[in-house]
Amino acid sequence: MRSPRELTQTAGDAIARSNRRFVEGAARGQAREMAAVYTDDAEFLPPNAESLRGQAEIERFWHGGIEMGIRRLELETGKLELAGGLAYEIGRYTLCFDPVDGAAVTDVAAYVVVHRRQQDGCWRRAVEIFNWNAPLA
Repeated sequence: MRSPRELTQTAGDAIARSNRRFVEGAARGQAREMAAVYTDDAEFLPPNAESLRGQAEIERFWHGGIEMGIRRLELETGKLELAGGLAYEIGRYTLCFDPVDGAAVTDVAAYVVVHRRQQDGCWRRAVEIFNWNAPLA
């Protein structure tokens, strides 16, 4: 039987892989790849917008962000705690926009994600909330 530390490490590695997939999807401009790291019933709570539910709505959100000029996204996990089939992650993101008709903007702010272990053992984002620090214009 694995120790709690080993289980946390295994979950942490899986969540880090999921975060890389998300970041790489953003870099390639692939909203579908970004949305694939969420559960089918995920709750997504972006700033200054209505809450979204499910991969299709989340994919539309990220597609809109890519069309607005998302060029780079970085995630830095500050804290990751595991509780059974759930894990919560608190971190900082760096999001770089380079819109065609405006000046480039880089935003560095905080996020919280609740990950849920799926039946196949992978971890997906079940709840996400983040905030902006950059002015809205």
